[in-house]
Amino acid sequence: MSVLPSHRRLVAFGLAGALTVPIGLTAPAAAGGHRPRPSTATGAGVADPAVSGPVADTSAVGDPAHGYPFLATDVDLAAAGYVEREYLISGTATRYATSGTGTATVTSAGHPYSTRIVVRRPASAKKFNGVVVAEWYNVSNQWDQEVDWFQSHEHLIQEGYAWVGVSAQRAGLHSATGLKAWSPARYGALDLTAGGTILDDTLSYDVFSQAVKAVRRPAGVDPLGTLPPPSYVIATGHSQSAGRLANYYNGIQPLSNVLDAVVLHGGGGVLRTDLSTPVFRINSEGDVATGILPAAARA
Repeated sequence: MSVLPSHRRLVAFGLAGALTVPIGLTAPAAAGGHRPRPSTATGAGVADPAVSGPVADTSAVGDPAHGYPFLATDVDLAAAGYVEREYLISGTATRYATSGTGTATVTSAGHPYSTRIVVRRPASAKKFNGVVVAEWYNVSNQWDQEVDWFQSHEHLIQEGYAWVGVSAQRAGLHSATGLKAWSPARYGALDLTAGGTILDDTLSYDVFSQAVKAVRRPAGVDPLGTLPPPSYVIATGHSQSAGRLANYYNGIQPLSNVLDAVVLHGGGGVLRTDLSTPVFRINSEGDVATGILPAAARA
């Protein structure tokens, strides 16, 4: 019998380590008096979206009516003292042009959008460790995939994190296998194309910023329910969405200042080195061996 942990467990440990040990966000005060640094992320320049919900479930999970969140978790959250809630967010978003490691530039603004976020959080404030993990859904297969939740949920639940999945890209909503096709009744009104006028993902960065802002400093409905405001928000994404987050880190975070840290899992790109926001890259041996990243990004 092999004594090596599974690949899934290794990735979970790796992600958990990146989320907790190097940043020290949830560590108690050390004997020498060292404490985690206070958050300097405010998102002051990010617009407040309208938040509605939680969206009611109208059918049981697995029912063909699809009256429940897409990819509703099969983890027994209630037994762990957790709940799952889905919210709709909407507003107007800014389009950004990103270029390498430079700060992004605004190309246009005022584009209407509506999308959804899924929240899995402790039911009680006593269990909440004060940290939100905001996962940018991977849409490589043309539907929302929550890779980091799947691989690390045991640790997140055990340690009292809140997890938020953000549908930021068009494919997750508008593809033939996206949310709108999967459940027209639940998701039919959602739109990340500004009424069909924007057919790329240039809105995704501001949509993600606004989703995090709604969790960090809610202006109305609070997606964290009865939990206190988070002390820190860490963004994470796997592979395709790690690439989007690398662009976000380089180009948007200097403008939004809404994140406390970024975790790039199985992807990313060349990163700038002049920002104070911590960023961590987790790559397997296979990622490196198959050349998933260019040489400059592996350095």
